[in-house]
Amino acid sequence: MKIRFRPLTRRTTVVVRPVPTHCTLQAVCDRSVEKKVRALCFLAFADTDTCLHSVHTINRDGSVGVLLQMTLTPESPAAAALERLVVHLTHEPQVRDLRWHLYPDNIPPSTA
Repeated sequence: MKIRFRPLTRRTTVVVRPVPTHCTLQAVCDRSVEKKVRALCFLAFADTDTCLHSVHTINRDGSVGVLLQMTLTPESPAAAALERLVVHLTHEPQVRDLRWHLYPDNIPPSTA
């Protein structure tokens, strides 16, 4: 007869789910390419489950500020789409300023 030793406690597997992160992307561009920049932004996230909210402002010098707010999960297709979009917008000559920010503390940015 063989004696089999078994642990008294069972191992539990912990499933770590990715936490959604709020993100903003701001692009300052010429008024003539505002629609193109918005279209590029929406097309970049078309195949992801990212919900986009777009706000635009017209500056005194005639340029347009396009502000996108979104919620995405790091390490998801949306994060990769954000990286591709930023690279694409940096090659647009009419985009003069480009910023993005991730909010890892999961507090959504305010638009006030």
